[in-house]
Amino acid sequence: MVLTLKDKTTIDVLDTSIATYLALTVADEAALGKVRMALTNANLSSFTFGDGERVYGDYANFALVSISYTVKEDGKLAVKITLRQKSDIEIRLEAIEAEQATQNDAIADMSEVIYSE
Repeated sequence: MVLTLKDKTTIDVLDTSIATYLALTVADEAALGKVRMALTNANLSSFTFGDGERVYGDYANFALVSISYTVKEDGKLAVKITLRQKSDIEIRLEAIEAEQATQNDAIADMSEVIYSE
């Protein structure tokens, strides 16, 4: 099964994976690092499960909880990733913070115009 993140990054996961629990195998810690770097809040804001041709599930507003792994006999890493869906309050707070950042940028731009004259 394939997990496709918002930025179109794909991660091969085991068929036992669900939205809140991902299971996968990676070659080494470097590969695990790449997976971890892809699991940003922005990428987890929208993701799908599928097989490359069909989408089996479409999910939104998740956050990373934990990543753990064990070393298998062949040296590969068996990885377990736990996600959770964000609460309504978290989603609203993020929207407010994004809006505030936009307003702060607009105020800074106006200040530059006013004080440069």
